[in-house]
Amino acid sequence: YQRRVHGHDRWARTVHTIIFIKRLERASDERRQLLDTPITTAPLSTQCWSVLTHSSLNTFLLCLPLSWFVWTKHLSDAWSFTLSFLSLIPLASMLGLFTEDLALRSSQTFGALLNASFGNATELIVSLFALSHGMNEVIKNSLIGSVLGNMLLVLGSSLMVAHDQHFNSEAVRVYCSLLLLASFGMILPTVFNTMPGVTEGMTLMVSQGIAGCMCVGYLAYMLFQLFTHRTLFDDVAEQEESPFYSMVVTVGGLLGCTLLISFQSNILIKTLEPAALQWNCSRGFIGVILLPIVGNAAEHATAVVMAYHKKMDIAVGVAVGSSIQIALFVVPFLVLLSAALGHDLDLNFGMFSAIAMLVSVIITHSLVADGRTHWLAGAMLLLSYGMLTISYYVIPDSHKR
Repeated sequence: YQRRVHGHDRWARTVHTIIFIKRLERASDERRQLLDTPITTAPLSTQCWSVLTHSSLNTFLLCLPLSWFVWTKHLSDAWSFTLSFLSLIPLASMLGLFTEDLALRSSQTFGALLNASFGNATELIVSLFALSHGMNEVIKNSLIGSVLGNMLLVLGSSLMVAHDQHFNSEAVRVYCSLLLLASFGMILPTVFNTMPGVTEGMTLMVSQGIAGCMCVGYLAYMLFQLFTHRTLFDDVAEQEESPFYSMVVTVGGLLGCTLLISFQSNILIKTLEPAALQWNCSRGFIGVILLPIVGNAAEHATAVVMAYHKKMDIAVGVAVGSSIQIALFVVPFLVLLSAALGHDLDLNFGMFSAIAMLVSVIITHSLVADGRTHWLAGAMLLLSYGMLTISYYVIPDSHKR
């Protein structure tokens, strides 16, 4: 009797093994067929029309020739700044579109690295032109303004339109922890600079060392998100899509947008101070409040739309993830790059900006740590951003340090 039972068990295990192997072979055949299927793209005219009409923000492309005309004819610095500022909004949106399409052609790891590199290309290009002109304060204001804008304005707007949703609270806690690390890296040189006997050279040395640590922290975050704890961020990932544009259109669009952003950024930086004088407002207000709108406009629209369609994980990933990229990657990268180019860019953002950064991270963490959305949380974030806007508009440039 025992032999008969063991014989039936062996037969059952054999049958299950055969079924399992057949399933693996069927899945492998389906995957091979999917990989062998060529990527079909639309005609070139259809692709170009799709690029121009994919967003209503592209209406501001009309500001491109107008800004060139006003700039070359030396008509008005304020109008040159305004038109170049508005023209950067659709260019940043198109740059993100081509980057996402190129990322779909590669592996998930390389696609994530590509998005991390080009996701904040507009802020990086504007900062590089400001660095070449020695406008370190403009760089600091625009970068910390991008972080604050994504955390408070973009996330707050997303929470306002999200109707009682749940999202990945564990991923949010990781995001906020990284932002606290970035805030710590910004506060330390600021406080260190106020100590008696400390010189600017010592502050610069401390900033460069902390910038190296922040870059290591960003690499650790990428390793954590892409390899060791990928399942933690599965809900944040979007559904797989196929690329729409051809390789020629994608690469050509990336190069064209980069060149146009570089040209417009040059006009923007050269006319910033004259525009601030004509408008009777501080450079800090333009750098912290106005300039981040250029790079965050497309992300703002994407996050709000995703939150409205009950995809709050993606909205949080867009808003807070972009803040992490700027705070832990763009800021320390520019500090180290300035050291290589012989410029003195440090992490001393001023006591006011450093405290605003830290308190904003604490407020954001306290409102989204439970993984639930309600309109009051969005209203509190938007009110916090309004307080910062009023403060930066009133405080003169000489009192920000």
